[in-house]
Amino acid sequence: KANRLLEAERLLTKLAIISKRVHGSDHRLTKKAGSYLQAWKRRYVVVRQQFQWILFQALRYEEDGKECVVQGPIETPRKIGEEKTLTVATNDIRPTMDTPVVCHGLAPHLNGKVGDLRSRDEATALYEVHFEDKDLKPCSVSHGNIRILFELP
Repeated sequence: KANRLLEAERLLTKLAIISKRVHGSDHRLTKKAGSYLQAWKRRYVVVRQQFQWILFQALRYEEDGKECVVQGPIETPRKIGEEKTLTVATNDIRPTMDTPVVCHGLAPHLNGKVGDLRSRDEATALYEVHFEDKDLKPCSVSHGNIRILFELP
C-alpha cells in the first residue's frame, strides 16, 4: 500500500486555493478545506523530559535549527488552553512517523530532498526516509541530517 502523505498535502493545498478562488473565502467548503489543510500540516514530535518521551506539536525552528519551539504536552482529548509553549534543543526532540522532512549534510544528491519518515530503528537511531522524488530509494538517515518541513517547498 502506497504511503503518499506529501502528495496528499500538496493536493489539499491546491483544493484550499481553488475553493477560495471559486467559492470565496467565506464559503463553507472553503472553510472546511482550510480546516483540513491546517490539521494536516500540524507537525508532531516527542520531547524527552526526564526519563520519558512526551507528545508535543512542533511549531518552528529557531537559532538556525538548534532549537525547536513546541506546544503541549498533548493530551487526549486535546486541551489547547492548558498547553504551554516551550523552546527545546533540537537534539531533545524526535519527529513522529509520517512527518515531512528535508535532508541535509548527506551525499550531494540527497541534500535538499524532501521525504517523509516511515520508521525509526531504535538500535541505530536511524530514520527511514522515503523521498518524494521516486527516482531516489528510501534511505536511513540520522536525526542530525533531517529537518522538519513546516511548509512544503
